[in-house]
Amino acid sequence: MTRKKHGFWLFIFSLLPGAGEMYMGFFKQGIGLMAQFSFVLMLAAYLNIGPLLFILPIIWFYSFFHVHNLASLPDEEFYQVEDRLFAGYDIQEMRGYLFGENGRRMIGIIMVVLGCSVIWNGVQNLLYRVTNIFNSEIARMISYSMDDALRSIMAIAIIYIGYRMIRGKKRELSQIEQKPDEQERNGD
Repeated sequence: MTRKKHGFWLFIFSLLPGAGEMYMGFFKQGIGLMAQFSFVLMLAAYLNIGPLLFILPIIWFYSFFHVHNLASLPDEEFYQVEDRLFAGYDIQEMRGYLFGENGRRMIGIIMVVLGCSVIWNGVQNLLYRVTNIFNSEIARMISYSMDDALRSIMAIAIIYIGYRMIRGKKRELSQIEQKPDEQERNGD
């Protein structure tokens, strides 16, 4: 049962992602946020992908402010809020977005980046262990070189993505400019 709550306990529970929503009676939203937070934490720890942890503060802040926004709603609006698993999104909406053209592309990019990161960490650890047997100075040199190579690859990827975005925007603008010209020719 959802009940509007305020005060000390709301603040305390809002410090844990999803707990504040559950305290107010929005169990699906609370479980969804807890699951997202736990999944990202588990994935980053298990696959040894530290940069993935940057998502955790985003989930935490969303959960914290979501609870306090719910508490500040007028009573009639508060009782109209639906308890959905993904904070306002229906499962069918999420499925349509995730498996639509843009969603599949985004999921594919994320999977490729995560897979490359896992392989990179594995190769780096393997080389470090092999060279550590022979000489620790060589191991440090290889480790630093691998880090520099990864940064260079990421920089190239960022530049390429930026280039593609600029090129795509230019195409859109040229298509928009061509349409009025074509309409004028067809209308005359």
